[in-house]
Amino acid sequence: MRAGAADTCNAGLTQVAVPADWPDMHAPTSRETAGLTTKLIVEHVRVCAGESGVARLLERAGVACSRASLEDERTWHSYAEMEALFAAAADVTGDQRVGFGVGRRALASGAGSGIKLLLRSVGSPRRLLRILGRVVSRFTTCAVLHAEEVGRRHAVLSYRLHPGYTPSSQGCGYTQGLLTQIPVLFGLPPAHIEHPACMLDGAPACRYELTWRARSWNPWRRRATRLRELEDQLAELATQLAELQHTGADLTSADDTEAVIGRIAARAATSVHAHRHLLAVRLGAHVHVRSSGFADEDATALARTLLEGADPGDKACLVAPIVSAQRDYGVLAAFLPAGQTFLAVEHNLFEAYGRMAAAALDLATAIEGSRRREHTATALLEFAGSVAQEVDEHVIAEAVAKATRQVAGAERASVFLLEPATSLLRVCGTFGWPAHLRSAAETYAVPVDAFPEIAAVLASTRVSMHRLRDASPQLQRALTAFDTETAAAVPIRGGETTLGVIVAGFTGAPAGGPLLVPGLEGLGHLAATAFTNARLVRRIQHQATHDALTGLPNQLLFSDRLNQALQAAYRSGEQFAVAFCDLDRFKTVNDTLGHSAGDELLVQVARRLGAVVRSSDSVARLGGDEFTLLLSDMRGPAGVREVADRVLGAFAEPFLLAGRSVRVTASLGLALSITHGSSAEELLKHADAAMYDAKRLGGARWQLFEHCVMVPQEDRLQLEADLHDALSAGSLAVVYQPQLELRSRMLTGLEALVRWVHPAHGLLMPSAFIQLAEDTGLIVDLDLHVLGTVCRQARAWLDAGHAVPRTAVNVSGRTLTDPRFLPALEAALERSGLPAHLLELEITETSALQDPQRVLQAVRAIKRRGCTLAIDDLGTGYGVLSWLQEWPVDRVKIDRSFIAGIVEPGDDAPVVAGVTEIARRLGLSVLAEGVETEVQAAFLVEHECTEAQGFLLSMPLPADAVTAHLPRTAETAGAA
Repeated sequence: MRAGAADTCNAGLTQVAVPADWPDMHAPTSRETAGLTTKLIVEHVRVCAGESGVARLLERAGVACSRASLEDERTWHSYAEMEALFAAAADVTGDQRVGFGVGRRALASGAGSGIKLLLRSVGSPRRLLRILGRVVSRFTTCAVLHAEEVGRRHAVLSYRLHPGYTPSSQGCGYTQGLLTQIPVLFGLPPAHIEHPACMLDGAPACRYELTWRARSWNPWRRRATRLRELEDQLAELATQLAELQHTGADLTSADDTEAVIGRIAARAATSVHAHRHLLAVRLGAHVHVRSSGFADEDATALARTLLEGADPGDKACLVAPIVSAQRDYGVLAAFLPAGQTFLAVEHNLFEAYGRMAAAALDLATAIEGSRRREHTATALLEFAGSVAQEVDEHVIAEAVAKATRQVAGAERASVFLLEPATSLLRVCGTFGWPAHLRSAAETYAVPVDAFPEIAAVLASTRVSMHRLRDASPQLQRALTAFDTETAAAVPIRGGETTLGVIVAGFTGAPAGGPLLVPGLEGLGHLAATAFTNARLVRRIQHQATHDALTGLPNQLLFSDRLNQALQAAYRSGEQFAVAFCDLDRFKTVNDTLGHSAGDELLVQVARRLGAVVRSSDSVARLGGDEFTLLLSDMRGPAGVREVADRVLGAFAEPFLLAGRSVRVTASLGLALSITHGSSAEELLKHADAAMYDAKRLGGARWQLFEHCVMVPQEDRLQLEADLHDALSAGSLAVVYQPQLELRSRMLTGLEALVRWVHPAHGLLMPSAFIQLAEDTGLIVDLDLHVLGTVCRQARAWLDAGHAVPRTAVNVSGRTLTDPRFLPALEAALERSGLPAHLLELEITETSALQDPQRVLQAVRAIKRRGCTLAIDDLGTGYGVLSWLQEWPVDRVKIDRSFIAGIVEPGDDAPVVAGVTEIARRLGLSVLAEGVETEVQAAFLVEHECTEAQGFLLSMPLPADAVTAHLPRTAETAGAA
């Protein structure tokens, strides 16, 4: 019970009650089935029958609501609408057990990411089944589920519809499908389900008997399962974070209170899933009420009750105060049926949403309160936008300092961030400091107990003013040293934690006027959000790129560093080594001392390897007892021997495991850059081979890879001269790899690939000379040669009466910014007479980063000419997904490295599914590279990636071989 509004604001989130005479939630209404169920039905039909199947579903179901509302998790629908959708889905898919299929693939759907995290937080299938009745009530008001018996690996559940509802086979199947997935939430196989009693047969309730397997004790399978769980949780966390960021951006993007209030109410279901929501906001003398699931008069009465803090009845609900540092705006409430309660984690989520709503209202009321604040509000919004995706705290701090000058009219500004370990406030961003003070200001740090004023600032939530004449002696000396008469300070607070302080400095009296205090406070709130989000994103990124056991970089981060090292080596000529380190007889430690001792050994090995390598080197754990090292600046055989001996020396001393002294050795294989491979894959493969050679020789030793088939480093100058001659003579060959539509296997496009038959080395693949061409500038001539060849060949196919698909040409970022490129493109099209829409130009994320603005100008010129544009190798560079919105892209190509991970049916590839979904929403085509198996093709079809290329579909072909695969045009076919 709430004792009063002020008490509620101080207490945070409160579970209160609603009037006992409210309408019964069990009575048939239009709010009987949550939108999550209808969304799952639509998604299942889309996977089975495509978009045309969804259209037939809506037509045959005959429901009055729109497709958008059916796919909106926040909406509710009637039981009859749900049953109509299930019946239509069975008709469209031809699957009379479609309800079971919808429930069984619920976890594979992108829907309900927040719900999945909530359910996983329970900890185990057994615990979840005990409270499942409370969970089910969030998604239906027409049935109850009761756990009659729950054991370690079995459970008995009863499911009963309320009077007035007719049971159906699809609804029953849907419930069974969902129940089978409960163990899957926790990394276990699906449950086996028996259905001995059913309401369709006259039973008073459906009875479901579940059994599931215990978690495997196989160490490798446990690690693999745990990795999959972490990957799923990371994906769901990322989805929830994106939704949170989108919600924050949506709430703060409106500049009037009515719009903000509407958006707060509309998005309430994204924070806590409940049957009904109510928002009551008091602005001045007016109370704004927004509700979902209530009659207007009931909502108004309840809003008054909640705002007054009176006891409203005896049915449970959850209330979050909408309170900021500035004011108490009101309350946001969520409601469940009688007897239901909210989980503890939902309290935190709802409270956080209430704070977010308060922050949005703070901003809206500040803007609406006076249009004289337009300049300040614009500066705050520009700042929020500029740091919305930023994760570098120094960049954010610089942006905060710049915005401080705009918001407060300050002559100079500094942003201090608190280092908890040292209790120092250290400057991380400055703006406006004169030259003679800039260096001192940028490096200034102060202990939190240096001035009495600092403690007051850190404990406060408001702006404090400090004048030279009134300051403590310590602060007077600091202000004098920095030529400052007045300083305004506002703490940067994330919840209850102080992150830092913004200081606006004035050489005289403050010039900000009435905007000074509200402007700085608003900036403090936005800065806190930016820093908090940046730290959260960095934490998630760290989890995604580091091994959870040892804290070392994982394979993803090591591969990125290895690729960067290769690029640097090609530019500088300096050689590095890749080492593959595997423990000898690690299984013996696990079998003898146990897996915990094995884990402790891996942690100690990680520490020792990190201690013996240099700061310029990298150590990573790929998995199991396999470690990789990136060793820079290898100066000949002596350098290799020195480093290898030092690494093996890390195993000279015994390890202390489970109270015992244990000696462990390792085998080390090394491969040298350029000499033993020109790609990350080759170097790792050759280092791995050398490591196995070391093991075959008895272990506890190192071995250098000796079977080199690459062009030696000393031949690079000759290779450069040969490439120049080949370009001058036009002797480079162009082959074409077909691109096919996956379902029909019909030809949709071609990708032009360059080949070089070298007189001394034979056939060289692009990996042997493309980087050389990039480094020497010959890449422009090479690209223009291929471009002209492709235009002429495509025109020849057209003249011969063939229906020519689009033909793609890879273009380097260096070529795009070369002044010769656009005239050459124009000339190639004009001379050949090739229609521009048949030519597609591909650029990679990495190449576009060389000079983004100039590349973007070239890309826009390409689009004006009528050509299409594809982003190649998506996900392997450093681009951001915003490019897909800002750049005039027609197609995205998923890199082969993401496709390679799809090995067996049931394998997941979240990057592939995520890119496909994003592209579909943006109206872009998606093409997958490197498709080599039917399993991969089936996965792509399932996730609506319509086109692909790879050895499964066709090898690259010469032009005359392609001719045989091209269809004839209608005219020539008729003439024949």
